[in-house]
Formats: sequence, C-alpha cells, structure tokens
Amino acid sequence: MNRPSRIALAVAAALACGTALAAPTGKPGPAPSKPVSLDASDFKPTSGCEKLEGYDPQWANHGDDYGLNQPESKADKPKGDKDKKPQYVWGFYQMHEHDGTLYAAFGGKMTRNVTPGALVALDADPLALKNTIKLPFATHALALSQDGKRAIATHTYVNAFSLVNLADGKITCRKADTDVKGQKYRGRYVVLDEAGNFYINYNTFAPGKPPSYLMKYTPEGEHAPGFAVQSIGNGLVIPLAYLDGRVLTGTHGVTAVDPKTGVTTPLTGVDEGLNVYNYVAGPGKQLLASVYGVGALPNLLLIDPATGARSSLLTGSGTVEVGYSPESGQVFSTNYESHTLTVASLPTQATGFVPGQFVNIAFQDAPSNLHVRHTANGTDVYLTTKDWEDGNATRGARLHRVHIAPSVQGIDGLDKPDACTVTTFDMRDRSVSSPVACKLLDPKATWKVEYERAGKKLPDLQKSLRRAVTSEQDAKVKLKKAQAQARKQPGKANTQAVKDAQQEVKQAQMLQGFLEGLAVAYWPACGSSSAWPASKLRPDLPGIMPGPV
Repeated sequence: MNRPSRIALAVAAALACGTALAAPTGKPGPAPSKPVSLDASDFKPTSGCEKLEGYDPQWANHGDDYGLNQPESKADKPKGDKDKKPQYVWGFYQMHEHDGTLYAAFGGKMTRNVTPGALVALDADPLALKNTIKLPFATHALALSQDGKRAIATHTYVNAFSLVNLADGKITCRKADTDVKGQKYRGRYVVLDEAGNFYINYNTFAPGKPPSYLMKYTPEGEHAPGFAVQSIGNGLVIPLAYLDGRVLTGTHGVTAVDPKTGVTTPLTGVDEGLNVYNYVAGPGKQLLASVYGVGALPNLLLIDPATGARSSLLTGSGTVEVGYSPESGQVFSTNYESHTLTVASLPTQATGFVPGQFVNIAFQDAPSNLHVRHTANGTDVYLTTKDWEDGNATRGARLHRVHIAPSVQGIDGLDKPDACTVTTFDMRDRSVSSPVACKLLDPKATWKVEYERAGKKLPDLQKSLRRAVTSEQDAKVKLKKAQAQARKQPGKANTQAVKDAQQEVKQAQMLQGFLEGLAVAYWPACGSSSAWPASKLRPDLPGIMPGPV
C-alpha cells in the first residue's frame, strides 16, 4: 500500500464515525434501549496505566519532540499495523479556552519509543506557546473545568484517561473497566459537570450498529455510584454535551441523560439518516448540531428539543464540529471533506437558518475540531486541520486562529480588508505565522469547488468499489472454507475461525455499501461498478446545492 487516498480516508473516517448516506427522513425510529442493570458496583475499580501497551515509565521526562522531527521508519507503526508506511502524525484535537489560555489536546507521531501525548497551552491571542504538559498517551478529547484548574483528557487508542491538575501539572492516568456483557468498549468524548464529575461515551468501534454506552466517573476517576449505565441507541455515539444541568447525546436523535441517575429521556425522534458529530448551545433554548455526511445532504442542524422541530443548512461535507457566537450571531463548522470553515449567519432571535446566508473559509488541509470565543476585540475560532497524505510530515501538527473583527455581524462585512485573518501555530518548531487574509468562498464558489472535488474523487471511487467487490467475494470463499472445516472438525478454534470470517464478510459488505451510497450521493444516475461519467454530478437540488457552475 502506498499512501491513503482521499477517498480511502473518507471511507475510513465515515465508517469510524458511523456515517450513513441516506437523506434524513424525519421519521421517528425505535426508542432508545432500556438501561442495562449496571452500576459502579458492577465494574472493577479503575487502575493505573502502567500495564498498558506503549506505556513509558519515563514519559514525564520525555523531551518535547513527540516524534515530529524524527526520521520515519518501519518501526514507527503500532503493533499489528500491516501498512508499510509509518504511522502518521495525529496532530491536535479538541480545545478549550480559559482566561486567555487555550488548551489543546495533542497526539504526536505514534512511535514505540516516543511518548506522543500532550496538553498544549497557548496564549489565546498571539498563539505563542506557554506550556506543554506531557501525557502518557496520544490525547483526543478534552474537558476543562469552569474554574480552569483541572482537565480530563481521553486516550482512545488505549482506552484510558488522564486527570490533569493544571496548577501543578500533576497527572493521574487511569484505566477504567469498560466491559459490558463481554464486549470491550473504548471511550472517546468527555464532559465535566459543576461538581467535577465527568462523563465519557463508549462504543466498540466495530462494524454494524452495536449498542453505545455513557459512563459517569467521580472527580477521582472511579465509576460513580447510583448512575445507571445506559445504552444510548445503536451505533456510534459521538456527540456529547453538558448543557442546562443535563447530558445530551445521541447520533440519530437527541437524548437527555440525568447526570445523577443516568435515566434517559428522548427529546427527538430517531432518524437513521442523521449522523450527528457534536452539539453546542444555539440561540435561545435551541441546539446546534453538526452532521458528518457526504454528498448533497445538510451538514448543519438547528434543533428545538422541546418540539423536535429543526432547520437545516448545507454548506459543505464531512462536518465534524460546530460552534456558536451569540454576540456576533455566527455559527461555525469545520467541514472535513470540503476543507472549509463555515461562517453562517444566525442571530440570537433566529428560529432557523436562511439559505445562502453563509461564507466558507478555505484551508489547504482538512479542518476537524474547533473552539469559539468572543471578546471585545472580536470573535476567534480556533481550529485544527488534518492532512493524511504526502504533506502529513510537515503539516500534520498545525492549529489555526481565525480572527473576525468586532464590526462583523453574521457575514456582513466579512469580506472587508482585515475583517478576517488566519494565524497558524506549528507544533513541529513552535512557530507562529504572521496573520494572512482569509480565503473566502461564497455559496457559488463553494459549490464549484465541491463539484471539482467530486470529479477528482471519481477514479479513486471506481477503483475502491472494485476492490471492495473483490474483497467481499474473497471473504465469502474464506467463510465457506471455515464452515466446512468446522463441520469436519468441531471445536473452539474452528468455531472462532467461522466467526472471524463472518465478520470479514460483514465488513466487506459495509464498505461496498458505503461506496455505492457515495456514488449515488454525487452521481445519482450511477451507483454501480460500471463507468460513472463525471458529467452526471447531481444538479437536482436547487436552493440547496446548485448544479455545476
């Protein structure tokens, strides 16, 4: 294998995030699963991280390179990784700001001899490095207490989390018992409540739609007593927010979780066409959501939890996170597949989006996580970008500050000189760039770029689908052989071989289905392994996505 193609990475990201391509139906689905009868007493106490693979007892004394400037080698791969290329730089992930300091979770290059994790503290205005708090593993999600004195960082790769005392830099890494009904679950996103308890969502990251769970921990990092561990629907539960004294979650519909008891209350119907990535508070009591999808599907939702009513807006594809600035009446979203940051107009009194009221800011690489703050000097959007191709070694560890002048309300005046600038911090050498003007794309220019990108994906998409079809055929042959062997020689090993082969078939079918859905999303007249003409790009969504321009 050479390097991951854009389409291969899109597929991987979409499968990892539970992405579906069906258009939202708005029809309620099945109610969330009943809570399992699990409490703190049903789990083993949390333990230290010393026995986890890759743990380095000297991690606190590790230098500050994080493998970013080391020559790549075949040894730079996690155990079991068959790719001939070394592991890529994981870069920055979630961010939070307190009193002028921006804290950013960082995962470096995943090597066996380099501690990759850190909590990076930057001056929120110039992006100058203030401090680096070393962590034992690559860090993904981040929660920050309201007083800015402590943080919780998750290490999804090894299924652990770190308790961080920001005053003295003390780190306590804990490995929690997260097995449910014999299945091993891994945690991703984390939120804190006022009392210092924290909540992490868990899933298996397995194909299909396995149940997902929400777990509560005490400030000391133990399973919280009295909290019923809940199954939050089926699929990957990515979004997690703590708003108005309750936890909000749910990929296909909004579910409120009582932070004391764990009791769930569905706030909206379940829509299997939705793949919500995160939630933030919107205008009034409304909820803003980002939708990770591809093709001509809305990527921004405004949801009224009281009624279930929602308004949608299409500004790009592969949207990861969303943010809101009520002071400037602006919604922001990171559009991973489109390589853009959306700035959409949404005043505090609004009950829905206005079509066309947005501008996109173009980036070289794929925007992922974001954090929004508003001061007297204007609105700042901090965002991370990812590059999983040839530029990864030099561009994979960057964090950006988009500064919008205080005179800008919504998108009015955004195109004026010095109204929008981008400053970049590079973790490789701790450098900070000079501010440059934002590269703005109006809706028409946005769709032109989207169609050009879709056309470039076509050859890779064709190849990927042909490979997926072949993989399915090979997996079915393997399954038949395993079944025949199991019938001939019954036993635990052969039974397991059948289960493994069945899983391979299922994975191959999922991948094939995803690719065919992607073809339909961009080329609706096609959707098969036959030749797909680029001239068939969808022209059928006036007012949402115009035809080729």
